[in-house]
Amino acid sequence: MSFPLHHEEVFELEEIRKACLPEVLLAYIIVLNSSAQYVSREYLLKSLEVGATVASRDSDLAPCFVSAGRMPELVDALAFTSTTMLLANEHGGGKKRTPARLGIWSTQGSLNTTE
Repeated sequence: MSFPLHHEEVFELEEIRKACLPEVLLAYIIVLNSSAQYVSREYLLKSLEVGATVASRDSDLAPCFVSAGRMPELVDALAFTSTTMLLANEHGGGKKRTPARLGIWSTQGSLNTTE
C-alpha cells in the first residue's frame, strides 16, 4: 500500500490507508486491552508498543491518523491503556511484572522532582 504501480493509484492508496489503518490499529488496541483483563497484563505493553510504533520517526502511520482525524481516538485509547496499567500495578492485579520487563513503560524507580 506504500508503492503505487501507476500515478493514478497514489490517491486511491492514500484513501485506503487513511480509511483502514487507523480503524484496524484502534481495533487492535481495544482487543489488546480487553485481553489484558482476562489473559495477561502483558497485552497492555503490546498496546503501548502500537502507540510507540505510530509515533516513531520512521513510521508513516501518524500522518494516516492525522489526515483521518483519528489521532484524538488513538491518544484516548493509549491513555486508557496507561491508566489501566497503573491501576493494575497499584491493585496488584494479575501477575507481577519486573521493571526490566516493562522497559520504558515501567512506573518503578524514583522521579524525585524536588532535587
